[in-house]
Amino acid sequence: MSKILKIESTDPRNPVPTLITLKFNQPKEDEGNYGTQYMYGVIVNGEEKTIYATPGMHRRIQELGAKQGDTLSVIRTGQGKETRWDIIIDGRNGNKQIGRDGDPFVEGPYASQQMKSPTFVPEVEFQRRIAQYGVAWEMAREFIDMHGGEADLNAVAFTFYKMAQDCGHDLTAAQEDDQPPFE
Repeated sequence: MSKILKIESTDPRNPVPTLITLKFNQPKEDEGNYGTQYMYGVIVNGEEKTIYATPGMHRRIQELGAKQGDTLSVIRTGQGKETRWDIIIDGRNGNKQIGRDGDPFVEGPYASQQMKSPTFVPEVEFQRRIAQYGVAWEMAREFIDMHGGEADLNAVAFTFYKMAQDCGHDLTAAQEDDQPPFE
């Protein structure tokens, strides 16, 4: 029997992905004490493991259309009802990602040219996105302070990050301009 892998929550300001490779096309489903359980066989660092996916994580994997042999980058943030799963299929599969609302998207101008490029390096792209999310985090903090300080910082930061990605705006370049984003 394989070991059970529990993906721990990570700091949204410095997310740490877990890379998993699916062993099967579909999970085993079983009724547990808290509803349906989704048991995925995966390979992590060359070791076979089992993940009991939450309904949210399972939904994200299914929306991606992930299949046996696909490697997924999984980032978990938050706890309990605030848990959020960001899952991306490895670059060789087109880096299809599912957003918070469940709508598929391919991010900005990078998706059409850079992700198909033979020089695309997933680790470099991941670091670039982390830097951009850090800028979005600071922008969100400033925005919330300007508007009375009552909002979910992570939700606002993610919204700013996605808005920039969707229109192809590089937040780190905006930071270098040294102009305040809100006035």
